[in-house]
Amino acid sequence: MLPGLALALTLALGAVLLASVDVVASSPYSSAAETNLRALDLDLMSAAAAGYTESDLAPVLDGEQLLLRQPPPAWPLARFAYYRNREQGAAQLRDSLQVLLVQRFDLLRRAVTMRLGEVRLSLTQDERYGVDSIELRPIREQVDALATSINRAHSPADYRRAYADLGPPTDQLEQLRTQHAAEVAAVQSEADALKARVKGDFQQLRDIAAKALFDGRNDAAYAAFMRYGTLGRPYDLLESNLAKVQGGDLDQVALATALEERYRDEVHQALLGHLPQKAILVSLTAQELWAYEGGRLVIDTLVTTGRPALPTDVGLMRVNRKESPVHFISPFPHGSPYDYGSINARYALWFHPSGEAIHDSWWRSWYGPGSNVGSYGSHGCIGLPYGPIDVLFSWTPVGTPVVVIPGDGSPPADQVAQQSYNDPYFGYGSPSPDS
Repeated sequence: MLPGLALALTLALGAVLLASVDVVASSPYSSAAETNLRALDLDLMSAAAAGYTESDLAPVLDGEQLLLRQPPPAWPLARFAYYRNREQGAAQLRDSLQVLLVQRFDLLRRAVTMRLGEVRLSLTQDERYGVDSIELRPIREQVDALATSINRAHSPADYRRAYADLGPPTDQLEQLRTQHAAEVAAVQSEADALKARVKGDFQQLRDIAAKALFDGRNDAAYAAFMRYGTLGRPYDLLESNLAKVQGGDLDQVALATALEERYRDEVHQALLGHLPQKAILVSLTAQELWAYEGGRLVIDTLVTTGRPALPTDVGLMRVNRKESPVHFISPFPHGSPYDYGSINARYALWFHPSGEAIHDSWWRSWYGPGSNVGSYGSHGCIGLPYGPIDVLFSWTPVGTPVVVIPGDGSPPADQVAQQSYNDPYFGYGSPSPDS
């Protein structure tokens, strides 16, 4: 072939190839491929915004990376097939993504529904096995609220959030279950002893439980008068557990009775933990006074309080003055059935602005329940026998709280409703002698 002709053919072929490159680069195939890839990216971003994770989308993400890693062929005419495959691959990935999203959404929905069912089943089983309903109630309310949210869920993010939110109730139930098992184990020997002692008499067990409730309510009343609330969980369990002693299974009734005594003791310990360094507690029903220091009982004595017509005030008061010896002068006029003229005593701890005091009463021969009935009761003061009053007077600093409650075993709120005095300065330091 002539050299000139060969050169011409070479130049012509080069021009054709360059034209082919231009045609391929601007062909509908390359444009469609890039459009599908951009659409795939938008679909993936939309899925991520809806709450699908990288792990959820991994099969499609991997497929896209495989497409993107394939370089175009060097031979221009082979690029038609390359871009066509790229276009079709992106379209297939978009279709696969939609199927994948439906599958993942259904898995999330089923996982949340299953976890919700498990939590609700645990609530039912725990109550059946003895976990107190009052402790389960807030968890049940929380789970019911979550169930409402789940019914409104419409995105993976909603279901993931709900799945995570079901975690705390699950953990709380496990803690309650463990705590209840420990409490049962702690009182099982006491329950067995109670069962042996009553010899099958259900009523004896119920009377023991009722006494524990009576004492626990009174301790909770002291706390309520002193503005500490009703001492939380122990008191709540004390109230709710009592219903279990009404059952017909001796083992369960004995266990519930032992638990009632345990909760009573926990209420008492909680009260002691809240008391100031020194405190004087009085029960009108028991006609009894207790003095505590640092949570330790120092004095326990029977007393005589005001007669029905001149009752001792109920409420939170404080010792505002000490006097020894003391000369009492009756505030009642001569001829009044309440007039007592004048009388001397060794000690007086004045605790009420109206003139009520804790003092010795040498003229009395007996103290305790009934000693305040009729004309036997005081004029509102709290009388103590010698011995206890000697210790109490020297032990008590000015400012010591004196808490007088009905002590009738009614709920704390009912006892507080009978309050006739409430020291407005309690918690703000000791009063002055004239306050």
